[in-house]
Amino acid sequence: MREIVPGLDKLAILYDATYPASAREADNVQTSARQLGLTVVPLGVQSADDIAPAFGSFKGQVGAIYLVENALIDRNRTLLIALAL
Repeated sequence: MREIVPGLDKLAILYDATYPASAREADNVQTSARQLGLTVVPLGVQSADDIAPAFGSFKGQVGAIYLVENALIDRNRTLLIALAL
């Protein structure tokens, strides 16, 4: 991530909290990011309605967002791109 975003110090991780594999991946990414000295903001969502408020909670506070891929994230890709922009 730091190669893509030089100076990165804070990373948001957005994942589907209702899907155990997504939660495990988020935990693994969080552990790795912290080992690299990054501050991590993990945000579990449970539905599409949770995505915009989750983005609003870290807007302007993080340098990058890691999306844990699954069906919920895939179905809302257009929304996620719009919010990220």
